[in-house]
Amino acid sequence: MCSSKNTGIDTVWEQVLKYKALIDQNGYFLENRNQQNIKWMYNNINEELKHLFYGSPEIKSKLSALEHDVVSSHISPVKAAQSIMESFKKIR
Repeated sequence: MCSSKNTGIDTVWEQVLKYKALIDQNGYFLENRNQQNIKWMYNNINEELKHLFYGSPEIKSKLSALEHDVVSSHISPVKAAQSIMESFKKIR
C-alpha cells in the first residue's frame, strides 16, 4: 500500500517490476502488444475508408436521397446500403 506521504512507493514499484517480469516471461506482454498493433492498423484502415467514402462529393449527394428513400420506405436500409456501396465501387 502507498500513502499520500510517499511512503510505500518502493513496495508498489517492486510489485510493478515483478508483474512486468512475469508478463515478459510468459509472453503476455509481447502478444498483447502485437494485438494492439494489429488493432491499430485496422483502426487506421477503417478511418481512411470512412474518409474516402464520406468525403466523396458523389456519395454525399446520393446519401441524402437514399436517406429520404429509406425514411419514406421506398427502399430498405439493406438495399440502400448495397446501392451506395456499388456507387462507391464504381467511382473508385
